Amino acid sequence: MLVDCCTDSDGCAVDRARAWCEMTDINYHRMSPQLSTEVLLDEVSDAVLVNMLWETQMYLYENRELIHTLAQQLLQP
Repeated sequence: MLVDCCTDSDGCAVDRARAWCEMTDINYHRMSPQLSTEVLLDEVSDAVLVNMLWETQMYLYENRELIHTLAQQLLQP
């Protein structure tokens, strides 16, 4: 259950974190792709792992502008 909560890309923990950051005027970004299947921490199937990598690459490509903006914010002094 703890692992599920920590690795969820949405849910009540994410909502609370987003609300807390908004309340304190802090930028909030959660970079967690929504995978089509659940991938276990000890997964060994090449097909499952390759699919996870592909979906993650697609997520990064689709969110490249957000990632660029976040990088610029992190690099500001």
